[in-house]
Amino acid sequence: MAIHTINHTDDSGLSLYAFPADSAYSLVDWTTHRVALAERAGPDVGIYDATLDDAKGVTWLVFEGANQPAGYAYAIAKVDLLGEQIAADAAAAKAAAEYGVSGTIDDEAATVSTFKLSADFSSDDALYAKRALIFGDGAYAGVSYRITAYDGPNRRVTIYPALPAAPADGTAVRIAGLIL
Repeated sequence: MAIHTINHTDDSGLSLYAFPADSAYSLVDWTTHRVALAERAGPDVGIYDATLDDAKGVTWLVFEGANQPAGYAYAIAKVDLLGEQIAADAAAAKAAAEYGVSGTIDDEAATVSTFKLSADFSSDDALYAKRALIFGDGAYAGVSYRITAYDGPNRRVTIYPALPAAPADGTAVRIAGLIL
């Protein structure tokens, strides 16, 4: 059993948390066992550090947002304490860099699972499928959902699970990371 210091590089200004994935804990225990990653200052902005205890688990998942994720599939990176490094595969790292796009919901007729996004997002069909859609403000601020389908020409996204209520037009959203 040992304490490990890890770091993760991502966009600046995020709220990132690690959670033990290979332990007896479930996401119901999110607030008790999550560990915040602290962003460095100055020239190292965008680098996040955390101290993790392998007694709680040797595999940790990194999530964006303080709220309990809907599932493990919403992780943006994986930490392997045996290797003492972020073990996100190359595709996940590339996706986080290439698909870290922000904009808004542009749909007055949004439903609980499907809505149109602003022109900030690509018109390439299926581009954002299997990525995380993170709400930046409004009733779902900080919560991430899996994108199950993306109709690029219409910039229409379908998420899972469905929201309790349709999001408001103009709500800030971000698409990031490959769902592991």
